[in-house]
Amino acid sequence: MSGLYSLLTKTAVSHPKELAVICQHERFSYAQFKERVDRLAQGLKSIGIQRCDKIAVIHENCHRFLEAYFAAAKIGAILVPINYRLSPDDFVYILNNSQAKALIAQPRLISWIHQKKGELSLLKTLILTEFSLDVASDLVCLDYERLLKDDHEQEDSSAEVREFDIAQIYYTSGTTGQPKGVILTHENNLIHAQGTIHELELSANDHWLHVSPMFHLADAWAVWFMS
Repeated sequence: MSGLYSLLTKTAVSHPKELAVICQHERFSYAQFKERVDRLAQGLKSIGIQRCDKIAVIHENCHRFLEAYFAAAKIGAILVPINYRLSPDDFVYILNNSQAKALIAQPRLISWIHQKKGELSLLKTLILTEFSLDVASDLVCLDYERLLKDDHEQEDSSAEVREFDIAQIYYTSGTTGQPKGVILTHENNLIHAQGTIHELELSANDHWLHVSPMFHLADAWAVWFMS
């Protein structure tokens, strides 16, 4: 299998014990991070997410956001990162326009879902990264960490991904009319990451502080700084 997920698999094999991700008090080696990504990929498959299905994310910067990027890439799904500062109407529009089937989110960022649940045409599943009793809707609500811990079928969840397959859809600010979805392929991401890493002369000895929001393209190449 080619595509963005292969960046992680190669590094997890060559440097399994090296530190890959620091997120507040959490620290993961490449092998540990890959295991979490693989479990998330299996979990997404278990709830019916298939190749080319859309998975939206409304979340602050977090290792779980990073895991979603790689898990979606592994199963050939398409990630839709959404600006968590948008209005409820914009959220509904993007979720419907992208045809997202699942949403990974922090509960406090989707309090609007109470009032807007009847307007969501295709969204079926909420995957919450924090425990909450306040998110009530007609949607299936799952706990993110529980999804990773559940025993799923151990079949390989990898999809055959080609370079021109869609990896993400980022939505513009919509300065003229509604937000517009911008498609990025696996090759778009790979070339962007490789070019930036080369231009900045980054090496395996460098650490990257991901300050820009992970829903934004400003720092998107750094998501794939795994090799």
